[in-house]
Amino acid sequence: MATNNDSLFKPGTVIDNKWIIIEMIGQGAMGKVFRAHQINLKRDVAVKTISEDMLQELENDPEELKIAFKRFQREVQTMAQVRHPNILNIFDYGGNKGGGNARSDQPGSVEYIVMEYIPGNSLRFTMSDDGLNDDPELYAAWIESYFLAILEGVEAMHNHNIFHRDLKPENIFMDGEIPKIADFGLARSCRMKAVSNSMEMKGTLTYMAPEQFSDFRKADQTADIYALGKMLFEAIDGRLNQKTLPMKTVSLKNYKNIDVPFLKGMDAIIQKATAEDKASRFQSVAELRAELLKTLALNKVTPEDPDTLPLKAAEFVQAHSKWIWIGIILTLLSIAGMTAWHIIGSQKNAGPLEFTEKKPVANDKAITLPANPQDLKKSIIAMDGSRMILTGSVDNQAETGESPAAPHLLFYIDENKISNYLFVDFLNDIKDRIIVKNGIVKHNGIILLYLGPGTQKEDQIIYKHQRFHLKDPEAAGNPVTRVTYHGALAYAKYYGRSLLTDPEWRFSYRFHLDKYIKEHPLDKQKNQDPSFSMMHGAKEKQTRPEEVQVLDQMGLKIKEWVRIESKPEQEPAADIRLFSGVMDLKILKAGSEPAMRQQWEGFPDVGFRTKISIK
Repeated sequence: MATNNDSLFKPGTVIDNKWIIIEMIGQGAMGKVFRAHQINLKRDVAVKTISEDMLQELENDPEELKIAFKRFQREVQTMAQVRHPNILNIFDYGGNKGGGNARSDQPGSVEYIVMEYIPGNSLRFTMSDDGLNDDPELYAAWIESYFLAILEGVEAMHNHNIFHRDLKPENIFMDGEIPKIADFGLARSCRMKAVSNSMEMKGTLTYMAPEQFSDFRKADQTADIYALGKMLFEAIDGRLNQKTLPMKTVSLKNYKNIDVPFLKGMDAIIQKATAEDKASRFQSVAELRAELLKTLALNKVTPEDPDTLPLKAAEFVQAHSKWIWIGIILTLLSIAGMTAWHIIGSQKNAGPLEFTEKKPVANDKAITLPANPQDLKKSIIAMDGSRMILTGSVDNQAETGESPAAPHLLFYIDENKISNYLFVDFLNDIKDRIIVKNGIVKHNGIILLYLGPGTQKEDQIIYKHQRFHLKDPEAAGNPVTRVTYHGALAYAKYYGRSLLTDPEWRFSYRFHLDKYIKEHPLDKQKNQDPSFSMMHGAKEKQTRPEEVQVLDQMGLKIKEWVRIESKPEQEPAADIRLFSGVMDLKILKAGSEPAMRQQWEGFPDVGFRTKISIK
């Protein structure tokens, strides 16, 4: 029987006396990835395990199970061979057998890799779903900013005779502006013995070279170059979909502005990189880079003779130097005036929560409903690393028990309340803009968090040596409390999200409770909640509220900050005001209004969660 990864790697678990599991941050075909904290070095790491589903599928096939473990071990060996700024670092490898220290493929052992933790998104988030075909300048900037660095990492792999064979945007993580190649599960090294002689097709179809389909073992550096060509193509054409035939050459020949020299050059590069015959492709990353640099140079040439431009510019400056300096001085005075106005105006009107985000939040601010609503993912990993769950029905309110007249709600919501660890991460990101005095954390004079005296179990965030830390790493995954409404709102805004309103909170609870009961019909009596019975007229046996399983015990023990919108009869429709309130299950059951609280108050039993809107 396969070991249950969820129990071995649940938040708060200490693995091999080294790593404290914080939360799950991703899941792929090979396994799950968890965010963890390394105790002795006090750093964040990513822990990747073999998928429990894979283990269960293979538990009756010892040979295939052995191959799966070997492939997992080879990923460690492969990654450890290469040290490069554009390749994800590998720190350690081990096995866990129910909390033990097993390090083998024996039954019951869970293998894991400890890797560098990258809190940002993947390369996918630097690419527009619609492509950049109407803006060659942005396309060239994308290549220079990201793609050339990726080539450096791929070339370092190839120099070690390692071929990735599953390159795609989702396998390239963004450490700020630095791309790092990851996920070497299908990588092959000429110096390493093959895991198996299987002819099975492996890889991601849209980026897979034809030879990977016919004989996976023959896929070499040119297969990686094919995948790189596909990424160049989708950066300008838009995300690859069913219309883009897999394992075929792609081209920009149908573009209306294909006669632009830069795009014509890129078309030639893309066609050669994605040639179906591997012998017709670029045979090395160096060849591909050389052609790219030549083509990028075309984009910098203006219609005039480039050799005469510096001379003409110098002549113009010399002839008009007086007026140029006058213009510069007037411009600087204008900027100074606007800056002063902006500072005064923002202090008066914008309030204390207008952070200048250091993180790229554009992709979190809202999600556009796809043409086929069924393509919406059931869950997503947000910018801060938290897992968010789709809430609401695309078609109607039938699944939620809401009346047809009820407002149509559809958004993603944090599966878990924002944790101590996530909030510490946020505070350290903005520490240069906040003041800590007498145990109170402020931004522009507004209280975000009360640190507490450190004597209570909820006092988990401390401030030492100009940084925020966790008092007890094992409490890292617990909900952050003593945070004010302002603090919760600041966190949400920083990551491009928002707090839940009172109706959204109620809707989320009912929606996910309904969903849970439908998915667990045999456990209906065990998990039935009194509030659900009152709202739906159910007659099943009622149990204590704490037995309800819905969105991380939503509304139980730890209450949550919500936004309360003023009623139309209270405020003019054009001037809707928002008030702060605290919501929990007791209030929901009673059908009463959330408890109004001041926005600067903090409580040991109040946390929060956020949402991402779907347009």
